[in-house]
Amino acid sequence: MAQISKYRLRKEIEERMYEVFLDSISMVQNRNHVSKLINDLLSPTEKIMLAKRLSIALLLMKQYQYRSIAQLLHVSYGTVNRVTKAGKVCIISE
Repeated sequence: MAQISKYRLRKEIEERMYEVFLDSISMVQNRNHVSKLINDLLSPTEKIMLAKRLSIALLLMKQYQYRSIAQLLHVSYGTVNRVTKAGKVCIISE
């Protein structure tokens, strides 16, 4: 499970970090660069976690049942529910 420091950053620093993060991602030009960026930023566990969450969103869009998704992806029912509640999921297809 990902962990962050218990000491909160100042709001403006946190917002600026997020802006730089988004800008960095938006500048990636191709799949190879995306892969390198993801590998630099995320641990193997974090990559699996994000891939599963995206897969949950896709399966929900295809009308799969919560229980089926949980069994198929080996995630908890609560995880499926959290992805559902996250709401605004943007999936870009080719």
